[in-house]
Amino acid sequence: MQRDVQRDVQRGVAPASRLDAGGWKPRLLDAMRRILVIEDDRAAREVITRTLRTAGYQVLTATDGGEGLVVWEKEQPDLIVTDLHMPNVDGLEAIRALRGRGATIPIIAISGGDSHRSYLALESANDLGATTVLEKPFDPQHLAAVVAKALGD
Repeated sequence: MQRDVQRDVQRGVAPASRLDAGGWKPRLLDAMRRILVIEDDRAAREVITRTLRTAGYQVLTATDGGEGLVVWEKEQPDLIVTDLHMPNVDGLEAIRALRGRGATIPIIAISGGDSHRSYLALESANDLGATTVLEKPFDPQHLAAVVAKALGD
């Protein structure tokens, strides 16, 4: 196994390949998609990050929408996963700012709980131009599939 990983690295194929319905699908190191995760809850951010890294993506993180906008501008990721309820600049404000700047990047908006407030926030995110909305809690593998679909992978 170790030798296979070394050979893959030498060929430029990421050792953390993704598993899709058709089997292993290697991802070139220089073609790794970059995902920005904007989430204030450390535990949730770590689960999302681990899920996406396991799926073969490079992950950038931010703890609120303001920080996320700075990372987006500097790093130009391929997709954003953002929580909606955060201190300082929330996810809705970040989506509004991104779309206001003409950004066409796919955005997956997430929000938790069974509350009416979360439902309204997800609906608002959709209205503001989020590509997909997901209600927490969600299966991490479902998130990976939604990300792949949004990226056309």
